[in-house]
Amino acid sequence: MSLTIEQLKFAREIGATWRRDWTSSWFKEVDGQCYSFCRVSSEWERATEDGHPSAWVKAYEIDFTPLDNHSRIDVIGQNGNDGEHYGEPLIWPISEELIGRKVRFDGYVTGRHSHWDFVVGEEYAIADVCGIIGPVNIRDCALPENFGNDFKFTLLPEQEIQNGYYHDYEEDNLKPLKCAPEPDYDPSDVAFKRPAPDMVNHPPHYQTDGIECIDAIRASLGLDGFVAYCRGNAIKYSWRAGKKAEAAQDLRKAAWYLNRAADELTKETDQ
Repeated sequence: MSLTIEQLKFAREIGATWRRDWTSSWFKEVDGQCYSFCRVSSEWERATEDGHPSAWVKAYEIDFTPLDNHSRIDVIGQNGNDGEHYGEPLIWPISEELIGRKVRFDGYVTGRHSHWDFVVGEEYAIADVCGIIGPVNIRDCALPENFGNDFKFTLLPEQEIQNGYYHDYEEDNLKPLKCAPEPDYDPSDVAFKRPAPDMVNHPPHYQTDGIECIDAIRASLGLDGFVAYCRGNAIKYSWRAGKKAEAAQDLRKAAWYLNRAADELTKETDQ
């Protein structure tokens, strides 16, 4: 089994030399006797098992080589070679100003809270979920606190949008702008200025050959199915408000779907 860098740091700090994963236990040998680390008292106690740790089921000697290699990389970063890209440790309580920022999960220290299902090396967004601000896991739950400092997160630098790119909020990444030919008119002339696309009422990416996707859905699902579809979308945009795009835009989309459903029911009644 492989241990995370944070687990290796913890093992070296307490002096552990053996590990058993299925009980998340740490061991060391002193004068031929085996000791286990008590996580409650943070002290070493005589192990209940007899014999050398290597004879126990799933107990293995800890290899600190990955930690030593990682430490050399950290020194390189501190000396100025891309050190600024490593970010900084995430500290609780988390300020509202960090909502929307990305963090990288670097591992559990003891593994006692692995049921949160954060994956080492993966990036997660900080969000406000029902009043709790923290990194959000795959179950859409925000981590309310760093229980016993068992979680190691790195707050990543804010992503800068370079010239020639834009932030695609639907896919949450940067995309290059398409090059357009130079206009053959004066862009300062008000008569030629194009209005900004309406991302709530008529989003251009949902239109093909003059037909809007929402109209095609209405024709396909019928009244009852379409009303249910609109209600579901209203719930979706209310639920994610502020987590993917601007909260105001998401809430306007939620209201739009409810209004469209009401309009369709009104038209059916009038007929």
